[in-house]
Amino acid sequence: MLKKSLALSVMLLCFPLKAEPVHELLDVFGGKDQITQMQVQMVQAMSASNPMLAQYEPVLVEWTRTYMSWDEMKGPMAELYKKHFSDDEIKELLVFYRSPVGSKSVDLMPQLFAEGAQIGMNMAQKYQPQLLEMLQEAGLDLGQGN
Repeated sequence: MLKKSLALSVMLLCFPLKAEPVHELLDVFGGKDQITQMQVQMVQAMSASNPMLAQYEPVLVEWTRTYMSWDEMKGPMAELYKKHFSDDEIKELLVFYRSPVGSKSVDLMPQLFAEGAQIGMNMAQKYQPQLLEMLQEAGLDLGQGN
């Protein structure tokens, strides 16, 4: 029995198992690269929102690289996709994302998200007066001396 276990262990080491479809999908998405981009954006947002943190940007960079790394996030990201998609659906997504238009959509995803976020910020600024009015009507004291 021990010989069979040892032989099986050696075979598993010599012949790597094919990655689960969800891990293949994350690779096709460029998950590691997207996490790196997210780290940069997170540091920029933290520095911009709190000027005191800007002088500690190297610490923020080290923190994101250590604790928000791909190695830390790939497991939870795989579970997220598995929560919402069956293995068959993930395989269909793989077919799409490996196609020319799917590949293009992956390449454009960061730009689309950035531009979409800017659209959202512009809309929020455009309608900020209405938000303030609605908050006042709901009873929030905005300290404007009224």
